[in-house]
Amino acid sequence: MNNVSLTGRLTREPELRYGGQDNSTAITRFTLAVDDGKDTDFINIKCFGRTAEWAREQSRGRGERAAAAGE
Repeated sequence: MNNVSLTGRLTREPELRYGGQDNSTAITRFTLAVDDGKDTDFINIKCFGRTAEWAREQSRGRGERAAAAGE
């Protein structure tokens, strides 16, 4: 199994919306700028459910340091 852990800065304020068949599933999208010393990679991240709501509530916006982990 592959695991990933990323640390970087938000490129803009995370966007929260609701979707799914009955528009009840929270979805948060944001981009994380990850600098490895040579290049900067821009990673698109999508969270669902309670994780999405939490990510949006905890964010202060562009330039904030953030970390993401997943499988």
